Amino acid sequence: MINSLEYGCVIMHSELYGNKVMKEDIIREIQSINFQGALISTSKLSALLYAVLQEAPDALNTYDLIKTVYGLRVIENNGNIMLYCSRVLIFSIQTLFTLNKWLLAYGTDDLNITKVLSPIDELYNILKLAIMINDYLPIDVDVDGHEVEFMYLMAYHNTIKNIKNQIARSYYLFVTLMNDTAETKDFSQKFFEINQFRIEEYLAECINNLQFVYGEWKIGTFFTLPVGCGIKEFDAKLLTPVHEKIINTLAEPPEMSKKKAVTTIDRKWDFDLFYMSPMIAINNLALSISPITTLYQAFEGLYWKLFFLTNDNEHKIAFSRGFGRVFEHYIQQVSYAATGNGYDFLNEFVYQYKGDERRASDAYIKQGTKLIIIEAKAKSPQGATLKGYSRNIIEEELVDLLVAPVHQVDQRLCEILSEDSIFDNQSTKDFFTHITQVSILTVSMEKVQPVNVLSTMADAYLHSEVLAPVVKLVHGKKVIEPTRCKLSSDLIKNYFNFNLDDFEAICLLIENGIDVFSLLEELFSLRKGSQYEVPLFRNLVIKCGNTYGSSKFVNQILDKTFKQLYQVTFGKSMEG
Repeated sequence: MINSLEYGCVIMHSELYGNKVMKEDIIREIQSINFQGALISTSKLSALLYAVLQEAPDALNTYDLIKTVYGLRVIENNGNIMLYCSRVLIFSIQTLFTLNKWLLAYGTDDLNITKVLSPIDELYNILKLAIMINDYLPIDVDVDGHEVEFMYLMAYHNTIKNIKNQIARSYYLFVTLMNDTAETKDFSQKFFEINQFRIEEYLAECINNLQFVYGEWKIGTFFTLPVGCGIKEFDAKLLTPVHEKIINTLAEPPEMSKKKAVTTIDRKWDFDLFYMSPMIAINNLALSISPITTLYQAFEGLYWKLFFLTNDNEHKIAFSRGFGRVFEHYIQQVSYAATGNGYDFLNEFVYQYKGDERRASDAYIKQGTKLIIIEAKAKSPQGATLKGYSRNIIEEELVDLLVAPVHQVDQRLCEILSEDSIFDNQSTKDFFTHITQVSILTVSMEKVQPVNVLSTMADAYLHSEVLAPVVKLVHGKKVIEPTRCKLSSDLIKNYFNFNLDDFEAICLLIENGIDVFSLLEELFSLRKGSQYEVPLFRNLVIKCGNTYGSSKFVNQILDKTFKQLYQVTFGKSMEG
């Protein structure tokens, strides 16, 4: 589907060989192989797939070679080689997550299994199991009645992020800006007091781990490079005193992961256990399940670690408000730096409306008579969303991150355009004269996945009298308060919830003087397609011949903070 999450069929055993392997036979196969070697192979393949989806040339070449060579096994076993060659993917991210659950649930670390296989033979074993497991991925009967939840999670799992940018952005927000903001600097100290390591050390540890699972993709090094680092081999000298403490917050022993895998084995799209604990401790090694899950803990997971630092409700409220200011500062900095080249910027400001003091939305970007209003929401879909079995939770996120903020912007806009408002200076008032159309961007740490049926639901809340279930905190407890969110301004033509990747891409387009309004209009029109389509801004930007990336200002920040991370890790500059 053009501009939408692209679907592809993985290769199933039943298609290749005409039969679906029974669950009991797969379990016997799992119990006959080296448990640790199997986990290492899935870790390697997960990282390789992540690189393939980012179209890294060496990764594409290695994957194609592996697929070609494994095709010889298919021929030897009288499989349907024509079908095998016609499919792009042998496995998906969901395949590997599912296989990991089966390995943890049914595998054995029996020391009697002494047969030592070459890395490529271990990889063949995993590819064979992956093709068998593909027959056990969710099918119509599993998804029936839960289509929204299924599509939401598939979009989430398959959203690829730039690893360097994600870590460096996290450092800038959680270290640089938090320490420079009065409302949040104390939370950094509290984090250290409770964990006995600093946030910057935690992030440096994450990227140090990622360098093992996400490194060289040439075929010669793919099979030989280590996938993790034990304490004795750990060479990040400044992190050595806190290495074990940090790893213990990220890794679980296999027996703990096994219990969770057994409990969720029948929940076919629930991979929450890997997001909450993205590593498995094997002897002296902390093995990363996937770059996706480690990145989660380096950004969204870190937010929730700080939020739940204590069980005190006052702490949670204070942190949410304080980090909200940090997040707003980042959005304002990025927005301001992108403007020029035909675009004008206005920061958040205070105005008087009918005698009461009001605060405007976080940032405004204008091109001629067209206006973008930006509302920052320093939030991320909560962990329960990743379990995928509660439509209500997903709908709460939709209202919290899109509907309620858009309604808030609409109220402020109507007041600003009213004759009842008084501004500190004439230039602010003039900024809003002759506006003919408005686009609203709510920007959060991670977006509500744009499944069309959810977008249609947001439209119902914003264009009718249907009451939206707005989430509010009352004395630290969540309360659902049905609220009328119908828009009042006819100027509002479209609205979106973007994550930081999408927002930074918007800023790059603005920086380059490209007409973002036409792109936003086209993206908004795609919501009228099939209800389970997932229109992606990234795909639309690339289809139109533009670059999906970060602005110069953002790249400067990321380069600087990545160098700071390197200093924290090795005690020396990247320049040597």
